[in-house]
This record gives sequence, structure tokens and C-alpha cells, in this order.
Amino acid sequence: MTTKHSSPTERPNRAAAAPQIGAPPGTLVAPSGARATTLRVIDYNTDELVERDIETVAELKLYLERESTSWIDVVGLGDVSHIREIGELFGLSSVVMEDILTLGQAPKFEDHDSYGFVLADLPSGEGRLEVEQISLVFGERFVVSFREHESDCFEPVRERISQGRKRIRTLGSDYLVYALLDVLVDSFYPVVKGNRMRLEEIEDRLSEGPFDEAVPAIHAIRRELRLLRRVLEPLTVALQRMLRPELELISKDTRIYLADCWENSRRQLESIDAHRELGNDLFDLHMSQLSHKLNEVMKVLTIFSALFIPLTFVAGIYGMNFDPDASRWNMPELSWAYGYPAAIAVMLSLAIGLLIYFVRKGWIGGSR
Repeated sequence: MTTKHSSPTERPNRAAAAPQIGAPPGTLVAPSGARATTLRVIDYNTDELVERDIETVAELKLYLERESTSWIDVVGLGDVSHIREIGELFGLSSVVMEDILTLGQAPKFEDHDSYGFVLADLPSGEGRLEVEQISLVFGERFVVSFREHESDCFEPVRERISQGRKRIRTLGSDYLVYALLDVLVDSFYPVVKGNRMRLEEIEDRLSEGPFDEAVPAIHAIRRELRLLRRVLEPLTVALQRMLRPELELISKDTRIYLADCWENSRRQLESIDAHRELGNDLFDLHMSQLSHKLNEVMKVLTIFSALFIPLTFVAGIYGMNFDPDASRWNMPELSWAYGYPAAIAVMLSLAIGLLIYFVRKGWIGGSR
């Protein structure tokens, strides 16, 4: 398994190319804003290594005639003519070529007898997660990779080839495909780990109480986790399909390593599900804390209201100002010398009595 992880780099936002309505299957259209196409070939066997940029597709024929493994790295999808020539050289169907140029598709694997076709995604972006579509076509002694942007995501594989690592230099094109897919799967790890760390930070802050940034932070993480799952789950299924024993494109020796890659993808998928559950739990915790805080405020306001209701009642009764001289039933206390102190004393007694009652019931100062 590849141990070197390339950290995500910032990418411009890009949308999937809209298909032409009514166009026949296999119509090739460059994605909007695609960069110019460059070609680089890495041709190697046990003893020799050639790595160089090439200008025309015709130069590839020389390498395909050798007893070696040829890796053609195509960067940029802007030159449809170059990509069409590559498809014709390797016998790719027009539908496969259309899939390569149509961005935003779900990862998948297709077995076309003489070659295999893999669609995968590379996570990228800082602050806002984006994914870059990677297409791999492989057959006997050749691998063609199609990428939108120039990046160092495949640099670990290049280093292993240039250093003459025995396994990658001897096991053929199917092992090279495994190595490239392993890098793509490993590239999800720092993104998944970063989300876990962000969730743990939110959890630590929520242990001290609710805070205003909790909801948008949790929503942002949940969005990224949904995107990661949407691209990693079909990639895991594609890797599982590549492990079928009847698939002749993958040798028995390579299938052992590919199974480890599939297991790594499956573990990361489980981690994403666990993080999504943690995000949901933190959101529920935050809402529960807000509800509890609101209940505490309402309890205080209710207690104050309960204290002032009888006081307001007494004050209201003695604020009606009926004339006691007009009738003996019209509040004789209004003419009493101690009427005002007595009313204040009654109201204080009521307030103190209610406070003692609330404390004994456990409504103030904790449980009974």
C-alpha cells in the first residue's frame, strides 16, 4: 500500500460538461474551460526506463512495439483531436471516449475484453472540497491516464518506477493500475482525517456549551462527508468488480494487492459513515444544549412571573381607590394608619412564602 500521501491542493471550481441534447452516443466534446492537452510517456521494463514528453500521438507507436510497459499520462482534456487519436490507437470505443470527456460522473469499472476502463475521483481543494475526475484505460503492456489538471498525485508512483523497485518494474500494466488506484484511494485519507479532527474540535467546544459557529461548521463537514461518500462508495464497488477471478486483465499476483486497496477503500468508507453519525450526534447535542439553555431562561422568567402575580393582585385591589366614607364595604383599610405597611408586609410574606415553596419543590437551587 502506498504510504506517501499528497496533500490536497487548491483547484478552481468546475462543473460537469453538459451533454449535447440529441447528440448521438460517442459524441466527443471538450469540457468547458478545459486546459490544453499534454502527453507524457513513461516506458519501462526490468532493465530500462524512458520518461519524456511527446508532441504527437504517432510517437507512441514506437513504445507500444517494445516488450515493455508504457504509461501514457494525458493531462488536460481540451484537445479533442489528440484524445480521439489516442482512442483510435488503443482501440477504445467511442462511448468510453465520451465518458473520459464527460466530467462529474460516478466512479466505475468496465471490462471491454481487450482493455479495462476505470473512472475514479481525486479529492482536492482547501476550504471547499472539490473532486477531479481521473480516467484510466489499461490493457496488455499499456496504461493511459486522463487527468484534468497537472498535479503531484501520481508522483509516488513515478518515484517507485524511477528508483527501479522490482515489483512495479516486473509485474506489468495491471500492477501499475493498482498502484495508481492505491494513490487515489490514499488521497482520501487526509481529507477524511481532517474532517474527523474538525468534528473532535467541535465536540470539545460543545462540552463547554453551545456556540454560534457550531451549526454552520457541522453543516460544512456533513456536506464534505456526503461528497466523499458519493465518490468513494462507487469506487469501492469498482475495485470489488476488478477482483473477480474471471477477469483476465488482472493477474493473480496483482489481485492480492488490489484486494488490499479495496479493503483500504472500504475502511475509509466506514470511517466516513462513523464521522457522519458523529456529526449528526453533535448537531443534536448542540440543539439540545440550546433547548436546555432556553428552558433555563424560561424557568427564571416563569418564577419571576409567579412571584409578581400575587403581588400584582394585592396592589391592584388596593389601587382601585374606592371611597371608604361612602360605604363601610369600600376598603376601610385605606383610612387605616398602618394600611400601607400592612399591605407591603403581606406582599413580602407572599413573595418569601413562594420562594420557600419553590426551593422545597426543587424548582430553584436543584433537585429536591
